Amino acid sequence: MTRRTLLLIVPLAIVLVLLGAYAFAPKAATPTVPDQAQESVEIPAEAPLEEPAPVQDPVFAAATRKAEPDATAAALSAPTATLIVEGVSHPIYAPEGASIEEAMAGLKAEGVLTYELRSYTGLGSFIKSINGKSDTNEYYWILHVNGKKSATGISQTRISSGDVIEWKYEHKY
Repeated sequence: MTRRTLLLIVPLAIVLVLLGAYAFAPKAATPTVPDQAQESVEIPAEAPLEEPAPVQDPVFAAATRKAEPDATAAALSAPTATLIVEGVSHPIYAPEGASIEEAMAGLKAEGVLTYELRSYTGLGSFIKSINGKSDTNEYYWILHVNGKKSATGISQTRISSGDVIEWKYEHKY
């Protein structure tokens, strides 16, 4: 063999030997962690599965007057406030500090009152219609609390014990 051939074959042979040694080298054992998720728990066939208890907003539950007989229900056995719409009074059973929007949601859930809201980011909710009577370009539903026009909307105005809340269909401001 010539020197030139040896210069080509020897490096190639070295590469092949190294590749072969790498391919057939024993692999290092990797540690294994027992899989705890595969453990199973046997449930007897006769054991019934329990349904999870429903989760309900406590303010909404109080506002709908259908609370369970507990301390909250006993405290709300008398109306907190009164809502008047077009001369018709509706007692409100909601905790002090609840918003008028939350209290009205309870009346709506009972079917006592219907209304539509329009919500604005940063401003809150405004009434579009009550009992099918909608705002127009000239008339709007105006919120009055204890005989005075409210400076805040239904999502910010909080109920105090004894409040008289009234919606009046009035000519625009």
